[in-house]
Amino acid sequence: MKLLNQREASDMQVFDIGRFIAEKIEDSVKDKRKTVKQDEFRELLDLFDKYQEEEYKLMSDDEKQQMLQIQHEAIIGVPHSIDYIKDRISDFIQRENKSQISYPVYYKDLKDAIFHEKFGFGPLSTWENYRNSQSAQVIGTDIYNTINGKKVLQEEKFDSIERVMDICRSLTMKNSTARLNEREPSLEIDMYDGTRVSISIPPRTQVPVLTFRRFVIEEFSIEHQAKMNTIPKEAIPLFRALARTRANIIISGPVRSGKSTMLKTMFAERDEGDTTICIEKHHELYLRRDFPNRAIIEFQANEDELLHEVMPQSLRMDGSYYIIGEIRGIEADVYLSGCERGTSGCMATHHTTYAINVPGLIARHVVDAYPGRSYRQELLRAAENIDFVITMEELKDTSKKVTSIQEVYLDPYTHEISTTLIMEYDFETDDWYYNCEINDMLLKKLKKYDREYAQILMDTLSTLARKKPIKGSTKQIALESKGLL
Repeated sequence: MKLLNQREASDMQVFDIGRFIAEKIEDSVKDKRKTVKQDEFRELLDLFDKYQEEEYKLMSDDEKQQMLQIQHEAIIGVPHSIDYIKDRISDFIQRENKSQISYPVYYKDLKDAIFHEKFGFGPLSTWENYRNSQSAQVIGTDIYNTINGKKVLQEEKFDSIERVMDICRSLTMKNSTARLNEREPSLEIDMYDGTRVSISIPPRTQVPVLTFRRFVIEEFSIEHQAKMNTIPKEAIPLFRALARTRANIIISGPVRSGKSTMLKTMFAERDEGDTTICIEKHHELYLRRDFPNRAIIEFQANEDELLHEVMPQSLRMDGSYYIIGEIRGIEADVYLSGCERGTSGCMATHHTTYAINVPGLIARHVVDAYPGRSYRQELLRAAENIDFVITMEELKDTSKKVTSIQEVYLDPYTHEISTTLIMEYDFETDDWYYNCEINDMLLKKLKKYDREYAQILMDTLSTLARKKPIKGSTKQIALESKGLL
């Protein structure tokens, strides 16, 4: 039999059955207290429901309708409606003398807890504590916040799938035409503050999924983009000239790469006397909100409305140019139609990091919407009308970068489609490089609109190209354009 030495003996802890039982009892009491507190809060929520029912009984039909409208507005974030509901909750707490009731720790106070449980987003309301977070996501009952570019699972979660489905149903109140059911299991909603909500429910997804996206950056200036190192300071005159000469531009890149902010930045440089036609399937840009003194006509329309109503109507509104929030489908034809009106300066965003693919992708969108059209003709049409593609990406550190500016060129004789780099970001050196070769036809077009800024564009490119020339080839040919003749 092995004898323990003195050190080993001293390291051993004697099992105390009495202490073990006492600790188990204490843990049980804590769990019971926790359950009691949760039960008290749930009972308070039930009591609040009864309070509301009593109030409704005393209301006229008009007052009931008005109250429902206020509740709907509170759900989508209308400030004065939120304040009104919270005042009613305060009255309820005082009347019932329930100010000492415990509530979940992730809420600011009892009033806030009742509001978010009955009219808000429950534990998802903690997203407001992360003002620099661009997105939050609910998958089933789990909540994720995007912090520093990474999704982080939050400690808080919903207590049931049904509660998440309640929120999904509540969000449909934003729009009287919105539908969310088994036949239409996906929906996109805009909150009052511009937050974008994408919803998918079974059978589209195994569990309900809600994705919230908001735009954190509020300043739309080229100088601010340079300050954030999204573009180089040396290229400020280049970007300003691209905006002022009213080139037809597509800003392209993946989600969260900064496309919408860049589009608004370019728009901010445009002449304030222009009339802008903005067309989106869902309001995302909110140009009138951010540029209240400008003549901006904002359309929201589904694909059928875009085809049969909005585009013909917009052509009669004396617009200077079109802005398309995001090209996903038939918007591609709207964008090209805007370019073909004889006005210049159309802008849109798109999802690809390869500029050479943009004409082909635009053409495919049009053909998908109009199967009777020729892909060949739509490809040529896209290449003819797009002047520049600005590509953007989000780096690992969550910073946004303009990775290239490329001219799109359609050879009028061979119908060859190509792109030419005039600015390129090098990931290894973390710097930008330049090329000043722009075709004469495009330069003539830019000079026609604004000769002064067209010259600034060329002078800036010439200077920067001498100092930091792009290494290697600057031209890329679209393989699908070969043999079109």
